[in-house]
Amino acid sequence: MHEPKDSLGKAVSVGARVRLLLAAPELINGLPESDQTAIQSVVGNVMVVEEFDQYGHAELMFNDEQGQIHFIWVKPSDLEVLS
Repeated sequence: MHEPKDSLGKAVSVGARVRLLLAAPELINGLPESDQTAIQSVVGNVMVVEEFDQYGHAELMFNDEQGQIHFIWVKPSDLEVLS
């Protein structure tokens, strides 16, 4: 598999601090409205890449306003690596 790259072409690695730039339609379509709202509410937030799945998507974890933990898998190109 090739090295994952963010929206600016920077390498994305496990443990990297990243900003979620968008909630892509393929990520949220078909999810319950509460999950869609939770994901959309963290766009722009900084998170840490937990791991990558077999398709090269980055796993991110966050807590919603009610404290529920969410795991999402996003394309590295939907992220911005922070230095």
